[in-house]
Amino acid sequence: MDPNWNCKFRFQAEGRGWVFMLLGLAVLSTSCSNELKKYSVSGTATFEGKPIERGEITFAPAGGAGRPDSALFSNGEYQIRVTQGKKVVRISAWSTDPALVGPPPPDMPKGGINPDREYIPDRYNENSTLEIEVLPRNGQTFDFTLSKKAA
Repeated sequence: MDPNWNCKFRFQAEGRGWVFMLLGLAVLSTSCSNELKKYSVSGTATFEGKPIERGEITFAPAGGAGRPDSALFSNGEYQIRVTQGKKVVRISAWSTDPALVGPPPPDMPKGGINPDREYIPDRYNENSTLEIEVLPRNGQTFDFTLSKKAA
């Protein structure tokens, strides 16, 4: 029996370990590169001529397959990274301002605080008719002018 068999076996096993580790890293690196590339998109949104102060904009794949990308508004402006392709745009905004959301609910206690409520019409969010196409390049701008009245 070879007196160095234990050392040789350990070296061969450690060598195989490196091979498996390198193969694992190769698989991980190729799977990570399959992620969809995203492109910078920005713009503004107004409702009845005023910037949307607090709200959210969502870019959902027009075909329904895939993950939507969302961002919050800051003084009517947004910045986001979005995958390329045709998108349905959904815009939601909330306020306590009675001029935007109407009078407080009838069941609200007298002197209570008017709760945040959605004030953007459904045709811009749940049943959105807004569509855009994100091209494979950065720096695209999409501005949205919303109103109470249907166009």
